[in-house]
Amino acid sequence: MKKRIKDFHRKVNIHGVPFEVIWGEAGLLNFYGQGWPYHKILDKLGINFDGLTFVSKTTTLEAHKSNIKLKDDLMPKKFFRKNIHIDRKNQCVLKDLNPDGPGANTVLSSYQLHERTDPFQISFISSINTEEKRLSEFDEFVTMLLKSKNDFKAQIGLQLDFTEYKSRELQTMLKILDMCTPLVEKGIPIIVKISVEMPIENVIQFEKHSNCYAITISSMVKFGNLPNEINWKKLYPDGSPLIEKSLHILDLGGLSGKIILPLILTYIKGLRDAGFHKHINSGGPLNKNDVEALHHAGANSISLDSIEFLKPWAIGSVRRKAWELFGDKENLYK
Repeated sequence: MKKRIKDFHRKVNIHGVPFEVIWGEAGLLNFYGQGWPYHKILDKLGINFDGLTFVSKTTTLEAHKSNIKLKDDLMPKKFFRKNIHIDRKNQCVLKDLNPDGPGANTVLSSYQLHERTDPFQISFISSINTEEKRLSEFDEFVTMLLKSKNDFKAQIGLQLDFTEYKSRELQTMLKILDMCTPLVEKGIPIIVKISVEMPIENVIQFEKHSNCYAITISSMVKFGNLPNEINWKKLYPDGSPLIEKSLHILDLGGLSGKIILPLILTYIKGLRDAGFHKHINSGGPLNKNDVEALHHAGANSISLDSIEFLKPWAIGSVRRKAWELFGDKENLYK
């Protein structure tokens, strides 16, 4: 008899919630797990995203207009999204960073999320750039989430996306973590999302905060940042290709792919050397060797992101390697 994926997967326990050792990057499967139109092609080829923890596409408090035309179900009207540029030669993906969506109230009141039975995560990002307004905005979001928590059949976690924060805004981030106490008391683990652009000394402060149970490292670097590590001129001599697509983009995009993984590995090692002991989830793997490298560096779980565009055929081997290396090996969930 052919065994199902659920016969093999392992999990990691974060504040009492059993998440898979493989997570989907926020938005990998859209807001409600419906995926994207091109995923239908992958499905016909036998490529799927089974056996991972679903992370809802990052939401803001208020609705934000998309740079691409969407249907009522939040699916793009066109098969391929114009706000993504794929460079197969260099194995890189450049994505629009606009946090588009219907707003937190719509997302949290969605019956699609309420009916999910496996633990999943909701991702939140601020769209305001002043501390006072950010704290007020987050307070409103916390109230919304507490009110809707009992509507969810599954256990949930919250990802706080701090990738847009400047390093000097550390105190604002810590104040936001302070405000998470009512969520933690209700059994909602807080997972801080960062990128390799954030100073390690800032992340160590999250290690010390009782409301931070884990971090997840984005596989993206903002266009033009870290110029000493990324040769932007060589990659994009004419500037961001997203601008060429005539989109109303406020930023130049975020880069992920093969070129970012070495930065992530160095960053994780730096975190562990600096005394960070909490759970580290990391994006970036494109093959099973990348999974081994992340494990060796000190990661506890992985996220799938640009692999869906660059090497979707490798998802199966990445999944198997993650199950082999991560999770509770004495408690195989079935």
